[in-house]
Amino acid sequence: MKDGLLPAMLLSLCAGMASGAGKARIARLLLAAIGGVGMSVLVRQTVEIPAEAVLGAGWTAMLACAAMVLAGKAASPALATPIAAGAGLLSGLLAADWHALPALPMLLAGACAARIAAAHRLGLATKVVAGWLLAIAALNFSLALLPVTPGYLPDHLE
Repeated sequence: MKDGLLPAMLLSLCAGMASGAGKARIARLLLAAIGGVGMSVLVRQTVEIPAEAVLGAGWTAMLACAAMVLAGKAASPALATPIAAGAGLLSGLLAADWHALPALPMLLAGACAARIAAAHRLGLATKVVAGWLLAIAALNFSLALLPVTPGYLPDHLE
């Protein structure tokens, strides 16, 4: 997954799930994520960041958010806003310029789904989705660390 939009969408979904189960306001999360995307545009214009480093940071953030959901700890409202802003920033860095904006509805979807699941005592469904996202992030993060063998990387991983 070298394209940036799908990891940005998965990160936004995972961050929404991590911050949505708490009592944070959904509108505040969306504004923080949009602010993060705006900051990423400024960062891209001033600093050259390697694409592999951004992908690694995105998968690491996704691992952390999924682990927080699996641990069963809802993010406090004070922590949910920085999670959403960080997801917006990394989404903006993963998908160049304003192409990360399609990933932001995934933040809303994750936050609303986590809030509805918490209200109806369906926490297991949220944990199943978080486990799936954790497996995807761990797999993609570990595949980036594998040594390149002739005929393997260009044929099957790109």
